[in-house]
Amino acid sequence: MPRPAGWPAEDIARFNKNMLEQVFHRWMGVKLVSQTDGEAICQIEVDDHTDGGGGYLHGGIAEAALDVVAWFAAITTVPAGYWIRTSTSQYSLMRAALRGHTVELRAKVDRSGRTTIFVRVEAWGVDEQGNRALLITGQIVKSLVKVDGAAPGDG
Repeated sequence: MPRPAGWPAEDIARFNKNMLEQVFHRWMGVKLVSQTDGEAICQIEVDDHTDGGGGYLHGGIAEAALDVVAWFAAITTVPAGYWIRTSTSQYSLMRAALRGHTVELRAKVDRSGRTTIFVRVEAWGVDEQGNRALLITGQIVKSLVKVDGAAPGDG
């Protein structure tokens, strides 16, 4: 049986707007930089909201932001009439991003199946001179859930 068609572009745009307007995502300062089929890039800054104390990006904030960028990548592969929820996540934190740095969050769908979507994620620290360092790698698994009627986030 062929996979159902994905959500129309205008629905994806509305979903993206709703995701970016979530209070926690606004508070973290999540910015969507790009989104293509199965891939997304977002950014956050290490500032008063995201500093975990000591001048470093809070690990929990980093993981939450990676879940958001994974959502942006995964939603482009979701069949219309379905929604996604995070079912598992795994991260390896290799180094910290310093206060004042930008954190570039990248996500790529490795496999979009009938019931689950596997998303590879990375966080890169970018300093004031544009030097980049890999901070975090991981995988997030999203589960597909059938929706009846209006899509989630429509009111």
